[in-house]
Amino acid sequence: MKNEIITKGKVDDEGKLTFVNKALFFDNISNKFAGKEIELIARKKVKTRSNPQIAYYFGVVIPMIESRLYELHGERYGMDKLDNDFRITWLCEEEVNTVTGEIQTKVLSLKEVAAEVDTTTMMLFIESIREWAARDIDLNIPDPDPNYKYNNQKA
Repeated sequence: MKNEIITKGKVDDEGKLTFVNKALFFDNISNKFAGKEIELIARKKVKTRSNPQIAYYFGVVIPMIESRLYELHGERYGMDKLDNDFRITWLCEEEVNTVTGEIQTKVLSLKEVAAEVDTTTMMLFIESIREWAARDIDLNIPDPDPNYKYNNQKA
């Protein structure tokens, strides 16, 4: 976002906060937000989903399922539709709307900019899809292997 400044830091065992490049962070804050109210948010850093996980998901899992569904139904679903359907089913979190108090479902993004999914959540998401594929469409998706390339051909 253009109206935010993000930095990293660490809180030691005594509770002291240390910033990465503290001077630059505070310079950016004063230059961008002088005279304005701001909101500071601190959160534990998590490791976002990895590129190999995304490559496995979009390069193996989704193509194999798309191919299997075509075999079963004679219809192409498309990678984007499958990805969206899977995220709606297995990659959501509930949020409370601060204005209305209603609980809303938020579908998490896998896009680099959003990076809303950590490596553990991504692993569980993929495993849920693999279990569904085995159970519901009789498709055994292989374990992740960096050397494996699904080429849509039968062995």
